Amino acid sequence: RSPINQLAAVYRGRGRGRNEAYLEFAQEHFLDWLRLEGLFEDDAVIFKGGTAIRKFVLGKEGRFSTDLDFVVADPIYADHILERLGQRLTHEGVTFVLDKYDAAARKGTWHAETAEHGSSLPASLDFSSRPLLLPATYPERARIPGIERRFLGFEPVSPPVADLLETVAEKLSRFRRSMLGRDVYCLASVSRRIDERLAPLPQPHCLHAYRAPAANGRDPLPLPSHPPTAPPRPPPRTAPR
Repeated sequence: RSPINQLAAVYRGRGRGRNEAYLEFAQEHFLDWLRLEGLFEDDAVIFKGGTAIRKFVLGKEGRFSTDLDFVVADPIYADHILERLGQRLTHEGVTFVLDKYDAAARKGTWHAETAEHGSSLPASLDFSSRPLLLPATYPERARIPGIERRFLGFEPVSPPVADLLETVAEKLSRFRRSMLGRDVYCLASVSRRIDERLAPLPQPHCLHAYRAPAANGRDPLPLPSHPPTAPPRPPPRTAPR
């Protein structure tokens, strides 16, 4: 059996979920290529978002995410990656094809191709140059059956990962602009993992809530210069005679 079918059978059963297995297989190859390029050294590129939560926090219990999200220390790293993808980068038999590319936003859509399995599901790729508020972490891999050397041909990569507390704060701040079911699911899944760390959450939450709109050219809501005062009470009603 091919590695894709083996992976699908291991974590979904009876070969179901082949499309998701294929994309997860491709994601791991992409992360391994980033490692070989030295892009995870000195936190030049930091992994974040829903796919990072699945691979490093929730494991097989997590929602399968197609997106790959990163923070880069300098936009030149994102430009290098997207340029290489535009040249049909091949790593360990997997070819990555850049379908769409927004140069200004440093976002794109890609898919993988192999001789045996054809094209994978399309997926988005996003790079942010806004610095993280909290230091990157270096967690161990969460357990996902099939994401291991005997299926991949190499050890799963352990890149620098955005602090889970900051990821939660970023998802909460996005609720002010749009409420996505996938974010609700992720937050519900990870909430019990950060109970002991909830005290400092309001600070990164507020900073993300006001920073993101400004970075996207929108005016954030103004911060109050003084505590709001309660509205005046209406005069008491007199009973009719």
